[in-house]
Amino acid sequence: MVKLIDFIDSSYFSHIMLVFIAVLFIVRPLGLPVVVSEQTKSFIDVIESLKPGSNILIQYDVTVAMYPSTGIPTEIMLRHVMEHPFNVMIVSGGPEGPKLLEQFLGGKGNYNIQEMKGRVYGQDHVYLGYIAGGETMYVSLGSNVHGTVVKDYYGTPIDDLPMMNKINTYKDIDLVIICEAGSDQIDGSVRVWATTYGRKLIADIGSSQYTATLVYYPQLVKGIINGVKGGAEYEYSKGKPGPNIAGSDPLTGLLFLNVGLIILGNILYYSKKRGIIK
Repeated sequence: MVKLIDFIDSSYFSHIMLVFIAVLFIVRPLGLPVVVSEQTKSFIDVIESLKPGSNILIQYDVTVAMYPSTGIPTEIMLRHVMEHPFNVMIVSGGPEGPKLLEQFLGGKGNYNIQEMKGRVYGQDHVYLGYIAGGETMYVSLGSNVHGTVVKDYYGTPIDDLPMMNKINTYKDIDLVIICEAGSDQIDGSVRVWATTYGRKLIADIGSSQYTATLVYYPQLVKGIINGVKGGAEYEYSKGKPGPNIAGSDPLTGLLFLNVGLIILGNILYYSKKRGIIK
């Protein structure tokens, strides 16, 4: 009995339970209802309110380490944007972004998702690739796109891309979508696009950055996707179930597990302290 209690009170037990619960909810999902938050609804409404031919800048600062919490929620956003006749310019402030983006959307003229069907590279969308400089780079990009970027991700001069003739400064951008993995990056993006340039801004971020972004909602950031949770709400709203909905049940199960382990840990602690368990 003592050995069993010691095992339950060890990190091995919590790790085993974590794996067990995650696998259980993946294999046998409960299909828990998805409640769409105000922030997710606002995010979708902003995109839907744009006129055909609107110019969108997607700031895709997603990293490999943060892809499960930041990159996966962006997938349904990218599908939503690409199904509309918008002009989409995508830039990354991190070196991993362009490859992760291409892995999901597909390369030039060789696309992976149905929503890209009929779109023409250079006319409907452009990948600018990775550009160093962080917040300073985004200030420069908003001030003079053609002065900041000479060639796209594939080495084509941007002056040779028909879509880029429509975008010269921040004044030509109707919406900025930031996909961020760090709260300091979010602050910088808000300073540049919403405060300095007065652009309409929405954010698709990981849950760990949700609170840091929420302080700007709805005055400066008009809509927020809150990690996988927000991604599941997005997929549910669009009627396109995907990896976010698939991950929402295990996430809920693990949250209940955390609460249960906290309660169990306190019971064992006070039981030992009072001599009930030795």
